[in-house]
Amino acid sequence: MPGRGRGRPRHPDVLTPAEQRVLEELRRGGTNAEIAVRLGRSPETVRTHVASMLAKLELADRYELAAWRPGRERRPLLGLMALPPALAFVRSPLIWAGVGLGGLAILAVVVLLLVFFLGGAAEPSGVPSGLTGAAMVATGDSHTCALLETREVVCWGLNDEGQTDAPAGRYRWLSAGQDRTCAVTDAGEVLCWGSTEFRRCSSYGYGRDIILCDNAEVAVSGVVGATYRSVSVSHRSTIPGSSQEGLICALRETGEIDCWGSNTIEGLEAPWGTYRSVSAGNAYLCAVRDTGEVDCWRVDDIWARRDRALRGTYDSISVGGEHICGIRDTGELHCWGNLFDARVAVPSETYRSVSTGPTATCAVRASGEVDCFGAGPTGAPPGAYRSVSVGSWHVCAIQDTGAVACWGSNAEGQASVP
Repeated sequence: MPGRGRGRPRHPDVLTPAEQRVLEELRRGGTNAEIAVRLGRSPETVRTHVASMLAKLELADRYELAAWRPGRERRPLLGLMALPPALAFVRSPLIWAGVGLGGLAILAVVVLLLVFFLGGAAEPSGVPSGLTGAAMVATGDSHTCALLETREVVCWGLNDEGQTDAPAGRYRWLSAGQDRTCAVTDAGEVLCWGSTEFRRCSSYGYGRDIILCDNAEVAVSGVVGATYRSVSVSHRSTIPGSSQEGLICALRETGEIDCWGSNTIEGLEAPWGTYRSVSAGNAYLCAVRDTGEVDCWRVDDIWARRDRALRGTYDSISVGGEHICGIRDTGELHCWGNLFDARVAVPSETYRSVSTGPTATCAVRASGEVDCFGAGPTGAPPGAYRSVSVGSWHVCAIQDTGAVACWGSNAEGQASVP
């Protein structure tokens, strides 16, 4: 590739954070142009990242690249003597004498002993269940939904408002809040299901004609005639006395943001401009511009001055209950707000994605481990992950294998992956 070296990447992982994001979208499917739209990048940038990954990993085409997983690089046969990833948490030394029937028998005995001594946990331990092939996972108050690589949505957990009754169809984006779920269809339409406050028909907004219309148990949302690339649903409010619940913001294919929600925040006008991602909170709305700059506004005053803590350029942003976290283009994680003070230290690592909940935050390192901090479920199980989603009382993450693992509260079955 002209003008670029093919030596060791600057990041400790095989792939850079930017390449990891392109790879995640490549696994979801689509052309370079479609992936570019979802990431807010140019097709040429996506093409460059794909070519770089093919060269690094010595793969023939994008199909082999989509099937690649960390640890599957071409290695000498000596690599067969390494400890298998499934047993990486075993700290006592194991001597692998060789490969053959005897070695396989020893491995089988070790696995059986581990199962016998560890047993089955009454609460979710983070070990994935039968659900595989997940592209996205979204956590609400007491429910969870996953977008599969087949473009279907499956949900589980509390269903008192219909928040797990995902309509049949093909989707490309997913988000969950307190007791509602929203998704973007392949056609670019936003569908929401759950809380009854959205099962009505109304039109509001300053010149944007926001429509929220009931269709049986599913609300068809957004601007008439507009198509969307992503949607963000706010979580439960942690602000005492706050009546601002249920903010939803969606990013158009053209980069503009539309927001709507419950009666307490009707008429919310999102700022003008073009963005590549948006995150909705009950107190703040934040979005990353095409240039990488981040804008944040109070829900009750979107014209308020931008927070100085957001100076710099970012790849992603996530808004929690009373805090905000963002990943800079260098992979550094920055957080601010009531949750982050002298008691909470943000690890000095390189990250690829971050998710904030009402009282906790989890982030995926470039190497795949999950770090969690704050109040709530923070005990992330060991393993390599692609992405993570923090709910009110539980956390779910997608492993490199495509399996979903959840931990934290399971009072309503929200952490019991089907």
